[in-house]
Amino acid sequence: MDQRMSRRGFLKWLGLTGGALTGNWLLAACTPVPLPASQAASTDAATRTQAATSLAPAATLPSTASPFALHTDVLPGTVTPGESIPLPPARTGEAWPLMAALLERRSSRSFRSDELPLQAIADLLWAGFGVNRPASGGRTAPSAYDIQDIQIHLTTAGGVYLYLAQEHALLVLKADDLRGLTGSQGFVAGAPLNLVYVSDGARLAGFAAADREHWPWTHAGCIAQNVSLACAALGLAAVVRSTLDRTTLARALDLPETHQVLLAQTVGYPA
Repeated sequence: MDQRMSRRGFLKWLGLTGGALTGNWLLAACTPVPLPASQAASTDAATRTQAATSLAPAATLPSTASPFALHTDVLPGTVTPGESIPLPPARTGEAWPLMAALLERRSSRSFRSDELPLQAIADLLWAGFGVNRPASGGRTAPSAYDIQDIQIHLTTAGGVYLYLAQEHALLVLKADDLRGLTGSQGFVAGAPLNLVYVSDGARLAGFAAADREHWPWTHAGCIAQNVSLACAALGLAAVVRSTLDRTTLARALDLPETHQVLLAQTVGYPA
């Protein structure tokens, strides 16, 4: 391998690495996501329950409910661009130890195609870049000067969405399946969810060129690591990806010229 690295490549590497390290401060996640009914029959419920309660403190779980209890609602099968879909509140009251999440965090490249519950999507988005201080609009991941330039786009089999953090809702952008455009790897088109991290360059106006170049990558790295840790806590598989055709994807997402596609992150049940 050629060991030389361009200045731009070095800044991207430095930003992603620093962002991931900074993102490790995520302190609260959730109990594991249940498998769909079609998959659950083949799994011993008692074994799964015992494993989950050994990781999640019993005091944080409802005494009469299984730790796998979760709303099974999913995204609508048919959506209309411009429609807003409210998300259920993130389950912030169900603590999962940070060190346990770090122990389970890993990159996976094998996913089931089963659709994710809406609750799991809500948890992941809030953990990634949700609002955790409503009075000030503060978010779960840091950004320089609180510019909050990163947008999270979601691509699923049923459509393309934009995460609206302040409303904790999804805005339907397209009723098209663009998952295959989020990366060149074979698994991306079949995985249930691909997140795309986009920087709004207009929010960076007025800052030095070097800052405008490397800040977005650092911000995206922090958010992606938050999502990775939340996935580990939920028992989901995830991988952050930088190999993608950014120009083609930006065009498919109808992004303004001021917006830049940075990274993608695939999420789903482990195969």
